[in-house]
Amino acid sequence: MAFTLTVAKGPGQGTDFEFDQAEARLGRTADNDIVVKDASASRSHCRVYVKNGKFFIEDLKSANGTKLNSKDLTGSKEIHSGDSITIGDVVFTFSAPLARSETLAQPPPADTGDLDETPGDDPNATLLKPQKEAPPQKRGSQKMAAVPRTDTEAEVGTVPRGKKLEVEKEDLGSTREVEVPPPRALAKANPVALDETRDVPKRELARKGSEDRGLKKADKEDEAPLSAAERMRQRREAQKSTAGRVGLAFADMSLPAKIFTVIVVGAFAAGTVAAGVYVAWPKPQGPPKFEPTELVPNAPPVRDSFGAGDDVLWPRSDMKVFNFGVNAPTKVVVVLHYQAKDISKEEVSINANGTDLGFIPPDTIDVNGRELEVVLPPEVVKKNEMNNLIFDSLHNPPNSDPWRIWNVRLELVPVPDLGADETARAAREDIQRAEKAFENKDLGDDNLFRSWKSFRTAWLELESLGAANRPKELYDLARTRMREVRPLLDKQCNSLLVEYQKAMTVKPPQRRKAIAMLKDIERYFPTAEHPCNAFSKEMLQDMGEQ
Repeated sequence: MAFTLTVAKGPGQGTDFEFDQAEARLGRTADNDIVVKDASASRSHCRVYVKNGKFFIEDLKSANGTKLNSKDLTGSKEIHSGDSITIGDVVFTFSAPLARSETLAQPPPADTGDLDETPGDDPNATLLKPQKEAPPQKRGSQKMAAVPRTDTEAEVGTVPRGKKLEVEKEDLGSTREVEVPPPRALAKANPVALDETRDVPKRELARKGSEDRGLKKADKEDEAPLSAAERMRQRREAQKSTAGRVGLAFADMSLPAKIFTVIVVGAFAAGTVAAGVYVAWPKPQGPPKFEPTELVPNAPPVRDSFGAGDDVLWPRSDMKVFNFGVNAPTKVVVVLHYQAKDISKEEVSINANGTDLGFIPPDTIDVNGRELEVVLPPEVVKKNEMNNLIFDSLHNPPNSDPWRIWNVRLELVPVPDLGADETARAAREDIQRAEKAFENKDLGDDNLFRSWKSFRTAWLELESLGAANRPKELYDLARTRMREVRPLLDKQCNSLLVEYQKAMTVKPPQRRKAIAMLKDIERYFPTAEHPCNAFSKEMLQDMGEQ
């Protein structure tokens, strides 16, 4: 079914978009049927579609919502010609051809003119009115006289039928009668009654109806009452079914008992219906009640997503701010872990207590499985005070580009409170242990993890000295080797997770094998520095094993 969307307000005002397909999508990107050039429009904002011969509009979980006739649209709603669709500052007007049922309901035009209401007392009176002023009549022409419209004719919406229309011959000065056949539906339903009542006044019909009702009442009064034997027979028949027994019991009750029973049964039925509606009614699947604003060090990550776009849980077009506290008796290094996507180069920056920590790296192929980390400089972190951490989108405003972060967590790593020389010596020892564990990575389950962890420990120890005091060559070695070993460790984690997924996706699921695989993950990743350890513990807890 075809429909049209017209730009009533905004860029391209007056432009018509005609569609002969079953669906049209509106949004900001070029893959939509209509590209809406407005900052409030989402990538896929809304759609207009046809279902069962009717037209509907649906908001596709857009960030700023869609308005139908200036009211917020939730879910899908039917749309009619003349309705307005608002996306930001752009307004569309919807129009569609009349449905077939609406077209058939229109009365056919009369041969001699249009029907027009007369301004008299009777609102149903109609005139057979010429469409334009008729020219002077020639000899033998006829003129239609005014004919009142009956109740039946008002419903059907056609010229009165079954009546005699007076036709005046202007040239002869005489009047003749023209028979108009009655409507076929009425004649088929009651052909005799239609002819009999055609010329009978309404008062006669009313009197006749009253007489008929009086005769029926007299007939009922003349009927003989049922005998006792007949009543007993009916009771015996009723006793054979549950419904009959309930009916007899109700009939034998006194009037107050009947009223009380009706009230109790009605209340019970209403309660049952209300309970069914409550259970069946779809519950809103919205975000949690409170948005997380605080990060607790060494706690599980905040799974919620933040940013801008259609798939974020907490929309924050401009920035997201977290607060955190650091309470530690010894020297610590604070590491920020997070995941991010829909990020372009130098789009989102990270700031801690007013110090710029750089930009989030742009998207890669493995963006969903990539975990990022940033070390907060020791001179920036305030111990025993509240700190703030900001993810800032530099493109928004004035733009509304999408960006998304999730799985945010803070790790506090205690380091020895040593001087610069002693810290450098400890870092060298950690690097030596890491290289030895890497050489023996195939001889023990956790050797690869211990190698990566030792490189990481050396890196964090040197980070605690600050950029001015740490030996650059040793620092670069520890950081480079840590980054080289990490992909091997991630590959090992993914291999174990694939085996777990295989055990859970077969029919029936191999639950024992899946649990064994999760426990194997803890052998390969014994501590929480790598996210694979936290994942296995979370899955075991969900399966009731911890």
